[in-house]
Amino acid sequence: MATSSSTSGSSSGPKQGDSKYAASLIPRIIETAFPSVSNSDVLRLLVLYADTFQLNNDLVIHRHVEFLLAPSMRHTASPAAFRLCEIQVRASLHRISSTLKRSAILRRCLVSLEASETSGQNYELHSLVLALYQEMLAAAIETLPSQKIKSAPFEAELEVIDRRRDALAILTAFFQGRRSALRPSFPSFFAPLPVPFDHTVSDSSRPICGILGKADRPDNDRF
Repeated sequence: MATSSSTSGSSSGPKQGDSKYAASLIPRIIETAFPSVSNSDVLRLLVLYADTFQLNNDLVIHRHVEFLLAPSMRHTASPAAFRLCEIQVRASLHRISSTLKRSAILRRCLVSLEASETSGQNYELHSLVLALYQEMLAAAIETLPSQKIKSAPFEAELEVIDRRRDALAILTAFFQGRRSALRPSFPSFFAPLPVPFDHTVSDSSRPICGILGKADRPDNDRF
């Protein structure tokens, strides 16, 4: 009887270890399918995979967006290529109802991009990720009152992202054409975003920032 009960329990669904292993395979599945399968089909495949192994759908979408915006992706400078990437990212994020979750995913992508040692000159990719994150963060801020979450830390982050976008626009306008090869690493002008994001931090405990969003230490300022 004990054996029968054990067998019945084990067949009710994937074990915790199986689920962890299944989750670890998501990036490989995306990487393998992406070159030959349309983005919509990749999304359907990921949702089916999540349902099969009882994974959170948000997890597979998160991994898909990370893949699309990863510094290791061979992003070209073609406006059409970046437009297609934006459409694909939006299609994935649309499957997540929470704007807070959407902005959190994009924030992780931005942190990863800014930490990359090889993508500092890819201003186009930085522009895309910053624009998407700014949009989703602004949308998330509008929902905070109904969730009884203080908006001040989120608004402070939005201001930091605004400064990044303003600075990037100036740098991109100057370093174009033949000057593109001379582009300085964009993240080097800013203090890294705090990880993890702490929405409980008050304004009074945040460091004073300069125009580029860096902590106000003139000796370290690049501008």
